Amino acid sequence: METFNILLLEDDREYNALVRQMLEKAPGVVFNIMEAPRLQTAFHLLEAHKPDLILADLDLPDSRGLDTLLGLRRLFKDGPIILSAGGDEETALEAVRKGAQDYLVKGHLDARHLLRVLRYALERHRILNELHAAGRALERLVTVDPLTGLLNRCGFEQTLKEEIAYLKRRGETAFALLLDMDDFKHVNESFGHSAGDILLKEIAAKIEGALRATHVVARIGGNEFAVLLSDTREAEALHVAEKIRLVLSQSPVAISEGRNVFVSCSLGLAELEPQTSSLEELLQILRVSLSRSKKNGKNQLSVYQTGMWPSATTAVLPSATTAALPSATTAVRPVVGSLETDSLALLIEQLALARNYYAVVQPIIQLETGERTGGELFSRFSHPEFGQPDDFFRLAREARLLALIDRLCLRTCLKQAAEARLEGQLHVNLFPSTLIDIPVSQLLEEFAVAENRPPLCIEISEQQVLSEPSHLLEAVRTLRQAGLSVAVDDVGFGRSCLESLIVLEPNVIKIDKRCVSGIDRDPVKQKLFKRLLGVIRSLEAEVIAEGIETQGELEFIIATGIRYGQGYFFSRPVPVLEPASLF
Repeated sequence: METFNILLLEDDREYNALVRQMLEKAPGVVFNIMEAPRLQTAFHLLEAHKPDLILADLDLPDSRGLDTLLGLRRLFKDGPIILSAGGDEETALEAVRKGAQDYLVKGHLDARHLLRVLRYALERHRILNELHAAGRALERLVTVDPLTGLLNRCGFEQTLKEEIAYLKRRGETAFALLLDMDDFKHVNESFGHSAGDILLKEIAAKIEGALRATHVVARIGGNEFAVLLSDTREAEALHVAEKIRLVLSQSPVAISEGRNVFVSCSLGLAELEPQTSSLEELLQILRVSLSRSKKNGKNQLSVYQTGMWPSATTAVLPSATTAALPSATTAVRPVVGSLETDSLALLIEQLALARNYYAVVQPIIQLETGERTGGELFSRFSHPEFGQPDDFFRLAREARLLALIDRLCLRTCLKQAAEARLEGQLHVNLFPSTLIDIPVSQLLEEFAVAENRPPLCIEISEQQVLSEPSHLLEAVRTLRQAGLSVAVDDVGFGRSCLESLIVLEPNVIKIDKRCVSGIDRDPVKQKLFKRLLGVIRSLEAEVIAEGIETQGELEFIIATGIRYGQGYFFSRPVPVLEPASLF
């Protein structure tokens, strides 16, 4: 037989007696009834007992209307509340909208109706509890690593977003730490994957034991862990990182009876910047310092320090903070030298440093008049062999740093263009993958480097759109809403796809230089060019011809009616900050 505890909040004794009489006759169920004539009396009962349901009159000697419901909800947050109303059914209906389960009309009450309402309310509450429990279980599956019980990558990303929002509001400092277990593959190969799982659980417990309650640790993949050190200064972050390194390396872990193994980890530390756009960008930064730890012999801590990097021709001595650390801890600093003496890891490390780039500009010309109407900004990297974008972006892609470095290049171009006070419409380049990996709201912050900036156009290379163009549509719309123009670049050669031009609806279409090269001497290329131009003009976008290098190419392009162009015939790209600027 089912038993339910009910709190009857009612100051009318006759009504209470009627309700009791009706419920006592209910078949197959027992209702234990507590009575309270006032709201304050109900509060005292709720502190001592938790009923399954409350049956309450809205109008009491010490509370009236919706205040009664709101008062009950303070102590009975999620439980079912059924209201009994006299003549004021409108208030009762409003109370249901505010969270009451149902309401009864006094004077029209019978035992069958009362029992049905109570049973439905209790059953709905049971179902809701099961749904909430299932939701919490699903959320745990989505955000928690089942092996270690730590947050997984998704859970850590949610926490990171909250921390970044907090940093923007409060201006506090926070740090992030990336750990990768050294030679973990050897454990799996020697003792089996079950032993590896045991080891990961022990490692997770040791990391948690070294942290404050406000710090967050997650297993983000394999034997890689990330730690978020909120409200933490650099000295404390270094101490926590070193504490984790020591607690992992100085005590063995029992993976089976009689089998103990010593493990160590390599660590990368970086300050969490408020402009960090995503977990992927943060991991890219942390992996720069982590790779340095691996290169220096493992079981080490390396620190990425934003904004402290010298130019590529300046050597830096270890800082006082670095020198004070234990001998097993190093700080990341660029090592100067050629590719023959630099390791690939150091070259990749330099790629992620904000001061190793400079901007060049190539003018965009009004072809009939020869007037400069704007320019396209490109990035260069200060390295004798990897200074060109094709070279250093290839390394960035292989090192999983493409979005980070693309954003650094964008920042450099915009900053130096503002310093040089360039005029006319300026074109800057972004990889399609950057528009997907970094929220557009974060990228738009980069365009605020100058209050009176010239008009900007974002160029997206069609050759780099490797998935469906529709994935870029939301980002492109947001850029336009912010007052920026959008261009599709490198059209007409290689992987050209009409879908990109139709879906993205660019303001500008730039014809690839390989379509232009030698076109005045090649009738076949001329025929294909005119067909391409017919398609482009149907999209009502402005057209720019790239790669014009000869008088003959220029004359042919003008004859087609194209108004704008750029190429070596007019100027090669020149450093933006040179005194003899074209602008």
